[in-house]
Amino acid sequence: QMGVPEADQRRLPLVKLLDVSGVLPVHCHPNDEQAATVSGDDPGKDEAWLILHTGPRAAVYLGFNRAVTDSEIETAVRDQQLRKLMTRITPREGDVFMIPAGLPHAAEDVLVYEVQQTSDRSSFAEGMDLMGQAMPFTQAREELKTFLAWARKKPAAPALSNARWDVDALGRAVPLAGCNHVFMEGYNLTADPFEIACGVYTAIDEPIRVFDDALTMVPRGTTFLVGPRGRIGAADPGARRARVVRSWMTSEKDRERFQAEGRYFEGA
Repeated sequence: QMGVPEADQRRLPLVKLLDVSGVLPVHCHPNDEQAATVSGDDPGKDEAWLILHTGPRAAVYLGFNRAVTDSEIETAVRDQQLRKLMTRITPREGDVFMIPAGLPHAAEDVLVYEVQQTSDRSSFAEGMDLMGQAMPFTQAREELKTFLAWARKKPAAPALSNARWDVDALGRAVPLAGCNHVFMEGYNLTADPFEIACGVYTAIDEPIRVFDDALTMVPRGTTFLVGPRGRIGAADPGARRARVVRSWMTSEKDRERFQAEGRYFEGA
């Protein structure tokens, strides 16, 4: 836990690589208050996505394209037309999406880096589970009932989907998306190592060097922890683009940095 106080350890984020080669069904997550009414200890779930790769059918669905009612959603699910009610975005590599609790979302044919609250709470609307497999009728009905209780039934704020990673900002952290629970920022590295904050890092496109207690070579695609006073740099001095993503729990200092860049979403 890298010296994190015990009281804060439950706030540590979870990071994932989502390889959506097929279809990620429409779903949403509860906020902390809603999650507290369900059995179990998991909190709600705010999350952020960074698009790492897109295929020919790539799509991200983010919220409804107009204000909708429960009956409209139920009819669309019955007719297998729910995505026609949603805002469809054709993503590009480097696009960033903030997905607060309650915002319906889905995806197709993308590779996504995700940071989220450490929670497994989700509710699926289309009668499919996370793997795209059909649910039994009774389970699908209960899932839709929960989805209707948790889902935001109006369009998402445009700011949630208008960010991209600035690849020209070298040697400094670039705020990508943050909220009260978690944040994500990117580093564009050079061969000259520089000091970085503790956190969870993922090497995106080139091997990197980490100078912590000892020198470590980190391959592309690896997620790792860096403690206090760590340093990081590109492994190849001639690398065209060596990038890492840092994710961590939000502090007051981080909140101020992200607010200054317009990348902080409180109750979005």
